[in-house]
Amino acid sequence: NRKRTEEMLKISSDRILFATDGANLGIWNWDIVTGELIWSDKCKSLFGIQPGETMSYQRFRDALYPDDWERTDKAVRDSLDNHKVYDIEYRSLWPDGSIHWLAAKGRGYYDETGKAVRMEGIVLDITERKQIEQHSAYLEAMLDATPDFVGFADARDGKISHINAGGRKMVGIGAQEDVTRLKIADVHPEWTNKLFRDEILPTAIRDGAWTGECAFLNRDGREIPVLMVLMSHESPNGEVVRFSTVSHDITERKQA
Repeated sequence: NRKRTEEMLKISSDRILFATDGANLGIWNWDIVTGELIWSDKCKSLFGIQPGETMSYQRFRDALYPDDWERTDKAVRDSLDNHKVYDIEYRSLWPDGSIHWLAAKGRGYYDETGKAVRMEGIVLDITERKQIEQHSAYLEAMLDATPDFVGFADARDGKISHINAGGRKMVGIGAQEDVTRLKIADVHPEWTNKLFRDEILPTAIRDGAWTGECAFLNRDGREIPVLMVLMSHESPNGEVVRFSTVSHDITERKQA
């Protein structure tokens, strides 16, 4: 029976390793009493560590980006001291000098006196997600730096999802106001809304984009003439799901 139990445990362990490797997840286990730190080979690879290398809490520290160690160690201690889930994102510094973002989760285990004796969890590479987030932040900063109106709306119901800072100023919308309550028609005069129905949207859906002159409507009642480029965006199945626009204020040109 004992042999059978050991065989089943081995099979179960192999299945877990197979599943986690397939999901690009590393597994770690820390015996707090002995100080032994066991990492799966996948876990080591996520830190740029060779499979045969012996792990320790100090080796873990050495594998982190220096600026991230203090808050990471604090998160570990806080998790153990307060019986909380360990949940953190940090950077790993590989031997070749490259930096990789990782997300780690885990939990502590305690003896009958409440003393932490073990901690285990998983780690996942999130470098690609972090790069996308960073690029999105750069893009948003660029959009907010332009005085032009830059906006996005759902093609199915016309609800606005985003307006940049310049666009908000152009139509008199507050910096903190929730624009998702607005529709395309709410920021244009009626004659432009008719142009949207009759020409702008049909052309953008058919050709991918429309370019021409129209106007926005400021909340103080002023019409703001603009040169607009409105584009349609499709889902993978070919359905138009989003519109975006970049519109330049041509008031000075009109008044000249």
